[in-house]
Amino acid sequence: MSVPKIVLVVAFITLSAALLLSVHAAGGYQVATVLSGSMEPSIRTGSLLVTKKLAAVDYRQGDVVAFKPPFRGNILVAHRLSRLYLNPTGVWVAETKGDANGTSDPWTISLGNIEGKKVVAVPYAGYVLSWIRTSFGFLALISLSFFLCVLGEMRWIAETFGRRPETR
Repeated sequence: MSVPKIVLVVAFITLSAALLLSVHAAGGYQVATVLSGSMEPSIRTGSLLVTKKLAAVDYRQGDVVAFKPPFRGNILVAHRLSRLYLNPTGVWVAETKGDANGTSDPWTISLGNIEGKKVVAVPYAGYVLSWIRTSFGFLALISLSFFLCVLGEMRWIAETFGRRPETR
């Protein structure tokens, strides 16, 4: 029995999407889609950004990190740590800057408030993940996977039972 390549590809995509949607639950990883060009060319708009939460003492100048800036709500920003220092109250803070931005960000962030350090950025995969996270995208992915599996089974049935008996 031979499984059509398209079925294997869709199964791989489906499993990968499920893994990416649930990866944040294991080991402090978080997945996000990059929505702006502030980190280009090192991280392109639409990239899938995977970050891992570290202890505050493990962040270094030059690391690309994800964080929620002060007074910006629940928005997640990914920028580079441009300067680390001990503030007057004895807390380690960082200045951040997007690679494509001309100046540093107008805030400082506590190292303890960093959501995670960049592990990998996969170009354009964030667009796919954002689409899959919509109701329509999720339904379309599941429907396509189901359809291709049924199609593969129908092909196998036709090949197996559609053979004529050999005559001698």
